[in-house]
Amino acid sequence: MDAGFADAGVRTVLACEIDRTAAATWRRNFGEGMHAGDVRGLLPHLEAGAADIVFGGPPCQGYSVAGKMDPSDPRSTLVYAFLEAVGRVAPRAFVMENVDALARLAKWRGTLEDIRGRATAIGYATHVEVLDAADYCVPQARRRMFMWGVRRGDEGGVAAAVTATLAGLRTERKPSRTVFERLGPAGTPQNPATSGAAISFCRNPVLRPSPWAGMLFNGAGRPVNPDTPAPTMAASAGGNKTHIVDERHVFGGGPAFAVEYRRRLADGLPPFTGKAPDFLRRLTLREAAAFQTFPEGFAFEGSNSSAYRQIGNAVPCALARAAALAARAAAGANIANL
Repeated sequence: MDAGFADAGVRTVLACEIDRTAAATWRRNFGEGMHAGDVRGLLPHLEAGAADIVFGGPPCQGYSVAGKMDPSDPRSTLVYAFLEAVGRVAPRAFVMENVDALARLAKWRGTLEDIRGRATAIGYATHVEVLDAADYCVPQARRRMFMWGVRRGDEGGVAAAVTATLAGLRTERKPSRTVFERLGPAGTPQNPATSGAAISFCRNPVLRPSPWAGMLFNGAGRPVNPDTPAPTMAASAGGNKTHIVDERHVFGGGPAFAVEYRRRLADGLPPFTGKAPDFLRRLTLREAAAFQTFPEGFAFEGSNSSAYRQIGNAVPCALARAAALAARAAAGANIANL
């Protein structure tokens, strides 16, 4: 989010990250201003007027359909720590990001209403939308919830400014091949082959309407269709949950193996066994970072598995930029009341 907000003209004066390797990555790319630790330890030191905007993504595992969706997950309470930070700093605006399930599922309706109610109680009018990163110059389908808050604003004004700004920022959806064509095949200095996870065939493959969505190979990694945005990058990537690239199809113009293999299975032929063809390989770190729209030259600290996790946990930078520009527009629309 910091990279995207920076691209929107916002300078981060203080950041907080509990993962120390991710905190080291932040320092390497942004310099000083990182509190490496639990945000609750930082709260007593925050002062009113320290920043014009507070933005962040409190941990989402408790709300995510990819997790256990456990309302008692202690990480879920950190949305309230985020609001406490907002209350202590009293910025002109805030932006909170989380999984789309928090806004989309009836299970969390009461939680979302409570969060918005607490924001109202500390003086902020809010607006919530679920955005797909692929609509904002990100070559990846990734749906996230954003909540914008403006101090002493009104909800109608905030909603109008946010929606109008986002409408002006929407772009045509970029296919995955834009990343592959820029970086080239894996194994070059420009695009090192960083995932060593083998690809083997499922013993009991699951067919879905799209060959790009079926469970044809071991793990949760999906073949990437070069003609559409990539599937969501996972924080658990690096191993067999890393998405799959068909180099014969992408770079050689050959047939798409996933399409041919699904057709074979649909015709009732037995599944293949053992290792997949060598022209199928996992996404590299450079590709994963590009699908998250990290700037060229952005460097990650730690092991490869840690870097994959940091990339998968991130908000796509281009999506964060859109959210930041919407926040600036909403704060400006209510400037007389700030």
